[in-house]
Amino acid sequence: MMSAHKIGAEHVNYYLSYVERGGDAGRWLGKGAEALGLTGEVTPEAFANLAEGRQPDGTKLLERIHADRVMGWDMTMSAPKSLSLLAVLHPDEEMRTALRDVHDRAVAAGLAYLEDVGGAARRGYGGRDGHVGAQMVIAGFVHKTSREGEPDLHEHGIILNVGLGEDGRWTSIDSRWAYAHKAGAEAIYRSELYKGAAELGVVWEAPDVHGNREVAGFSRAELRDWSTRRANIEDELARTGGSGRRAAEAAALATRKTKVDVEFTALVEQWRTRARDEGLSPRRLAKMAGGSDRRLSLSDEELLRAKDQILSLGDGGLLEGGSAFTVDAVVRAWVDHLPSGASREYVEELVEDTLDDPRVVPLVVADHEGHVLTGEHGMPKNAKTLRLVRSEDLEASRCQLRYSTQAMLAMEARVIDAVGATRQAGVAMVDPGLVEAVLARHPTLTLDQVEMVRAITTSGHGVDAVVGPPGSGKSFAIGVAREIWEQAGYRLQGSAPSGKAAVELGSGAGIDSTTLAAIVAPNTPTSIVKGGVLILDEAGMANTLDMDAVLAMARQAGTKVVALGDPRQIAAVGAGGTFAGIVERFGASELTENGRQAEDWERAAIKALRDGRSGEAVASYVAHGRLVVADVPEDLMSGCVTDWWAARPEGEVAMYAATRAQVWRLNALARARMAEAGQLSGPEMVVGAVSRGGYALPERTFAAGDEVLLGKNRAKVSGDVVVTLADGTRRHQGIKNGQRARIVEVDGQSGQVTVTHQDGRVLTLAKDYVEQYLAHGYAITAHKAQGETVGEAGRVAALGIIAEADRRKGKAFVYGLADAELGLVMASRATDSTRFYVLATAETHLYDEGSQIEPVDPAASLARSWGRSAAPGMAGDELERARVVKRLAAGFSAKDLAERRDSLVALERGDQDPAVALEVARSQREAARTEVEAARRTLAEAILDIEDAREVPTPDASTTNEPTLVDDRLLLSVRPEPNRPGGSEPAPTTPGLPSQAADVVSPDRRVIEAEARAEAALIASRTAEAALRLVEAAQSRRAAAVAATEAEIGGDRRRVAADLALLDEALATQRRWSLDALAAQPPTWAADLIGARPSERASALRWREGLTLIDDVRKTAGFDPAAQDDDPMVRALGQRPDQPFARPGWDHHRACLQRVRVDLGLEVPDSVAVGQETPATEERAAALERLTEASRRRWQRPAQSGPNRLRRSDVSPQLDPPNPRSGRPNVDL
Repeated sequence: MMSAHKIGAEHVNYYLSYVERGGDAGRWLGKGAEALGLTGEVTPEAFANLAEGRQPDGTKLLERIHADRVMGWDMTMSAPKSLSLLAVLHPDEEMRTALRDVHDRAVAAGLAYLEDVGGAARRGYGGRDGHVGAQMVIAGFVHKTSREGEPDLHEHGIILNVGLGEDGRWTSIDSRWAYAHKAGAEAIYRSELYKGAAELGVVWEAPDVHGNREVAGFSRAELRDWSTRRANIEDELARTGGSGRRAAEAAALATRKTKVDVEFTALVEQWRTRARDEGLSPRRLAKMAGGSDRRLSLSDEELLRAKDQILSLGDGGLLEGGSAFTVDAVVRAWVDHLPSGASREYVEELVEDTLDDPRVVPLVVADHEGHVLTGEHGMPKNAKTLRLVRSEDLEASRCQLRYSTQAMLAMEARVIDAVGATRQAGVAMVDPGLVEAVLARHPTLTLDQVEMVRAITTSGHGVDAVVGPPGSGKSFAIGVAREIWEQAGYRLQGSAPSGKAAVELGSGAGIDSTTLAAIVAPNTPTSIVKGGVLILDEAGMANTLDMDAVLAMARQAGTKVVALGDPRQIAAVGAGGTFAGIVERFGASELTENGRQAEDWERAAIKALRDGRSGEAVASYVAHGRLVVADVPEDLMSGCVTDWWAARPEGEVAMYAATRAQVWRLNALARARMAEAGQLSGPEMVVGAVSRGGYALPERTFAAGDEVLLGKNRAKVSGDVVVTLADGTRRHQGIKNGQRARIVEVDGQSGQVTVTHQDGRVLTLAKDYVEQYLAHGYAITAHKAQGETVGEAGRVAALGIIAEADRRKGKAFVYGLADAELGLVMASRATDSTRFYVLATAETHLYDEGSQIEPVDPAASLARSWGRSAAPGMAGDELERARVVKRLAAGFSAKDLAERRDSLVALERGDQDPAVALEVARSQREAARTEVEAARRTLAEAILDIEDAREVPTPDASTTNEPTLVDDRLLLSVRPEPNRPGGSEPAPTTPGLPSQAADVVSPDRRVIEAEARAEAALIASRTAEAALRLVEAAQSRRAAAVAATEAEIGGDRRRVAADLALLDEALATQRRWSLDALAAQPPTWAADLIGARPSERASALRWREGLTLIDDVRKTAGFDPAAQDDDPMVRALGQRPDQPFARPGWDHHRACLQRVRVDLGLEVPDSVAVGQETPATEERAAALERLTEASRRRWQRPAQSGPNRLRRSDVSPQLDPPNPRSGRPNVDL
């Protein structure tokens, strides 16, 4: 197992203190450490200095060090428990040492892989200019025990936040790349570990569902007894309701205790005594690692079969979980297939051979020349390509490459072609007169339902898509269409990916239905209806394989397919996205009116959530008291179950969670409530934990009265009834995965359970079904919930079909966070009330003295989680979208693309109530005006301070230094001293502001300080006024652009995100084209400053960065610099701007270019910087820094009276009163 998390100063102290208390000294790893001359043991001074971004000796290393920087990341690699036991309990000391050496080499190999593929550093602001490879500095600390004092061999690989880029610069590293490749690094570690241990005589068992192996010879019970640490982690998972790798890592960190300082030798003696007492004799342990090579290798034929399975579309293949895969997925797949592991080099050979297979297609973002592109922040949101790029083009890329197969692309293409080829098939067409006659008999249909029925019954298309959001009445409307088709003489057949959805379709639309698998599976007794209509419900959950098969069968049978679904709800498990692809290409009849929820505001909140406006949705739930928060998971779960229990007498209720582990915990608490209330009776039957389908069921206890969930389709069960279908076929009704039942009786002797099914049937479930598939059903996952309705739809009462008082009320209680699709399903099930339970705290990852609890905003956490989509896409779409990127980049100017992007960003950030957005804009304007007022007041007082500090001569006709107030603005006319450096150069002027206040000179230090204040105030005043103008202009432009964009997309924030991704890639493409053109023929002004392009790679990358900096300034400034200036810096960047607010950016680029010149050998490091501040300016800046609190208090004293003296109250400009809640304006330019 490999865990990863950020580290801070407390972690640095922990690693060093562990060594000081007798732990093993750390070791240096990584090419970055070698570049610094670090080898062997880690010294505390070097480790601490590097953690703070300095050289090992404490001198400067990074150009900039932020105060809140992350110090590094802990990538901990832990050996299997069985190997940890052997490494300390094996009777042969040499073997124990050899096993630990194997672990050391495996960790080094895993971290080396992580450095080679995941070491990256950003270049350009926010990574706009992409990434370069970076060498890492890694400190490894080996620990041999767990915090429970048990054998636990693991190593903390501390990746320090300093990296040597390919361009020769030391900067911070981008940890996202390391996290992205963590799975591959873990696989390499496991492979090297398995190989090394097998060479010493270890035999490995088959891998579990996560790919982990244990040493053969230990029983599961023995490993469990020696895994107190693991038991604590599992208890923490049960406590928090978490599941998956990330939750397990968080639980591991949360349950860490302070390690007790016990001599390792004493611990070993205790372990050996315990091992002998528990049957782990030295002889038995010696056999597990006997010293002879026990490696198992695959023959060439076996390797070919393994590759075929890896690339297959079926179980165990890379495409089992999606339509595309990454290199790391291929690494993991091969490691799982190698029985005794292998070296990193051999695994990479297998991976390379797999990716070079003609069946594999790389999916890459590439420009017209095949250069790999990145998104706005260097991490592409998806992987796409303009063409199939060669492998040598891929090696230089910094993006996370994705691949698919020819078979997958061909299958997706067949699905799309099947829809397009039957658009004019003329199947299942009904006379419009009959359609209208039937519609007239159903006045309760909404307008969108009527249009949908008309469209699908008269189009003649071979495939029609219907998109129906939650509660839109798809089944009811399809029932009307069924009536029309049946009257026209067509036979209908229903199908759905899940048995539960098929039953819902049958009951809601009156269509005999079965599962999709029952139709497409080979040798199935169920065949597709010929020349009729197939209704495919929940089509978004159908995987690509099944969709391809059913459309091919329908086309051959001349059958029309009506695909019902919602691309915004839960998608297929595995390769999918075809339903969304059909809707995007051919359109769909869309139902828009939600008739399920009774309250208008809740229907609006669900629509906002579906459209991607998660913040707006959460705000609505918060405003109506539907968000429940607690500080600890136990209290939150208990509150959820308590509310669920209290609502049961009021109507239908349901509890939902995103993960199985959360559901198990909720079920345990709910069952305890049932037992306390006396609703469980008779004997209890305990069913042991099982593992199936890639996940485990916990130990369960059943008794009469328990509410249970059926977890598997079964065509026939004891007590079942036989039903007759419309075509005369008779079959058993059976049970479906996801249906509910209540236990009537348990038979502990036979293991059978008698239940009352949700439809009233009394059934007896066999022992094997109870053990493998029966679970408690008080709470269920979102996947099980899709398609169900809790309560009776509010629309039935609104239409007067039943009285509101007689309508069954429905309430749902949702625990924890979920992604956009799961969140939409869980939020939209209940008719009357849905409450959400979210933690108000988050645990930081600390090693010592328990966990530190930090508060978080639960509403913001919920909005962020709902804003993340997990919907899969078609691999073919990743190829297709890149053509759109190229068309945008070639067909529109950068200005047009940027303006469009700005409006989309504003629309995306405006995910809030319009009144709130208006208040924010008003606050920004008021804050900017307040800044202007403060700056003007400061300037006026600074000028008066100058007069206080100087001896004012008697004014005469030739000169005057008297201030005057003109139109509420202070003007000062002062003649500069002729001997002052720079005095002959006129200061820049701004209409309505003092133009020469900063040019008054006096030898008195008080005057210098006053002048410094005046100069600073002048700059602040000009900057504040410019900011105010920019705020007002930007808000005006943005309001118009946002309004136009809002009208175009109809408030669909999902479309906003998709369009933003396209625009980001198009702008990146344009930028690369522009820089490529400059690099191919560098202009004179660039070559004079940074020289010709070097041939050596690191220098060439640094030269390219310099060219990018120059291009940025020239484009941003919007003018053509003078070509005749003697200074090459001025020829490249132009003169230093006159505008005060523009100078910092120019100065920053100049300083960066000076560093580029130094790195390229064009300038010595200790040379005087171009345009260095003059001594006079340095003195003025120093004087400004010497201002004390006492001198600032002087500004607040009353002004002296006099005929030529202004009162400070007179110099304040008359502006609107400031908003006390406003801060500094957030000017987005």
